[in-house]
Amino acid sequence: MTNRKALSVVTGLALLVQAAFPATYYVRKDGNNANAGTSDTAGGAWLTIQFAANTAVAGDTVIVRSGFYNEAVSTKANGTESGGVTNWIRFTGGGVASLNNFTAEHQWNAIEFFTFTNTAAVVYSAVAFFTNNVRLATNYIADVPYNAVRMVDDSGSVPPVAAWPTNVWILGNTATNVDTVSQAFRLILNDSLIEGNRIDGVNCDAIDLWGSRNRVLLNVVTNIEQDVIGDENHNDFIQTWNAGAGYHSTNNLIGGNLVINCYAQICNLEDGNSTNEFGNWTFTSNVFVNVLLNGNPGIINNKWINNTFWHAPYSAGSYTPIIFFDQTGFHSRGGVITNNIFANCGYSNGADGLKIGYYSPSYKTNSGANYNMVSGLAIHNYPSVSGFSEVNGVSGGDPLFVDIENGNAALQAGSPALGTGLGGVNIGAWQGAGSGGGGGGSPSINGRIQSGFNINQSRGRR
Repeated sequence: MTNRKALSVVTGLALLVQAAFPATYYVRKDGNNANAGTSDTAGGAWLTIQFAANTAVAGDTVIVRSGFYNEAVSTKANGTESGGVTNWIRFTGGGVASLNNFTAEHQWNAIEFFTFTNTAAVVYSAVAFFTNNVRLATNYIADVPYNAVRMVDDSGSVPPVAAWPTNVWILGNTATNVDTVSQAFRLILNDSLIEGNRIDGVNCDAIDLWGSRNRVLLNVVTNIEQDVIGDENHNDFIQTWNAGAGYHSTNNLIGGNLVINCYAQICNLEDGNSTNEFGNWTFTSNVFVNVLLNGNPGIINNKWINNTFWHAPYSAGSYTPIIFFDQTGFHSRGGVITNNIFANCGYSNGADGLKIGYYSPSYKTNSGANYNMVSGLAIHNYPSVSGFSEVNGVSGGDPLFVDIENGNAALQAGSPALGTGLGGVNIGAWQGAGSGGGGGGSPSINGRIQSGFNINQSRGRR
């Protein structure tokens, strides 16, 4: 007769041992799913990533060796978090491990160091997620005709608003040559971190963002190209709009990003007349260089603090970095514009004459604009700009950037932006105390961004 009590004890002990000693599994192109999966040899490793995903449990790590895996993989189990201790299920590309698609369907799963490139598979995104507590880090996504990173389930659907993911970390990924009518990163989430990513050479929006209390920090967006697919008339560094019932986008922090050499708008933020569901974004310490088209912040109570705009924008009919709207679908009231540098923004030609942009005058009468520096075109030696007047603003002068054309907006000694901002701090994007010989007197960029200008951010755990 089977001793059921003894069997129960043995099973419980087995589970405790499994939890106490997380496993490391290996996947190789010369492996076999009949193997144990626990050694990095042809005779010990598994053949497919999905087989590993079907097996891994909290605390386990799956290392995938180089090669192309013709798979669309989905997670199958949750990791765990308790008392500040996280037992991730980690999927890690070792070498150059490439595949079609990876979808995080379960919490406390990490997808890291994979390559997604030039795949003909029909998927919605190279890397997808639709649950809380997911880490997507250091992946390389190239030559794909769909989103690089997207919140979507494997049927292409978006969860209801109440189930939008929270605590998602999208860190250090690269997306290049993403050729789609939509976005490189299509993000619908709350209380999440999008940091240190590089979006380079895409024919689409860089980031479309919905949700609340998200942080978009220290990313590089460069070489956005003109959209030639479908009926899109422009691309954006960052965009949101009223995409359906319950959609919202509030209290997001956009900080420390470099946007350079882009055929794009600085932003396109639309409330779709749902003014209470869209607004209260903060842009701080961002650097915009050679960005063709204007910024359209058509949501309420935006804050633009310590940003640098150089030759951004500069196209005919689109030369104002921050436009004020009060019309159907766009409402800019309540914005604050402080401590920004607007230099070399605009253009000059025979037909239009000289056109210089900074922010729409309505910001001075409808909200607040002060302590900004506005200078004319560099080819004219940064003169004062006709019509610009602030009580504490700086009118004209060379900002003396260290190397602005390559994205270094730090100030050299003698810059008229040093120490002339609100509270005696520097005007323009802060790139670290003392950087370029003239940054003294300002906190470091990380310290300033993390303060969030009194936005109550929930950081979560990495």
